[in-house]
Amino acid sequence: MAKQTAFEFYTALENQFPKVKQLYLLKDIDLDEDGFENCGIMTKLAKQLTQFVQDGECEEAIQFMNAVENAFEIAESTVTNYLYTDFLVTIMEQKKEPKEYLKSIMGLKTKEHYQNLFAFYRELDN
Repeated sequence: MAKQTAFEFYTALENQFPKVKQLYLLKDIDLDEDGFENCGIMTKLAKQLTQFVQDGECEEAIQFMNAVENAFEIAESTVTNYLYTDFLVTIMEQKKEPKEYLKSIMGLKTKEHYQNLFAFYRELDN
């Protein structure tokens, strides 16, 4: 079975979340396997997820986090690598209140990867 590509992952998020579509993630970019664009996209996605929490859109945040958890199971390594190195690291850098909520809604794989990051990073205490 073919794994979900980065383009398919981003497109699915845009289709599910109108606010993600408004970020124009896929405009004029090259999503080749080594494309640095994925770094910026994952950072924007993590910030949008944090914004859902700050705006009180908790159901959106839960659905978004479920999509991330699912991606760790079904997506290509390009997606999972950038989720691990850029998306989750951006979560670590967020303010305490939304970050703690996001950690509470992480699935098992997402939480495992987040915990593994403590070998290289630390959470900001802001």
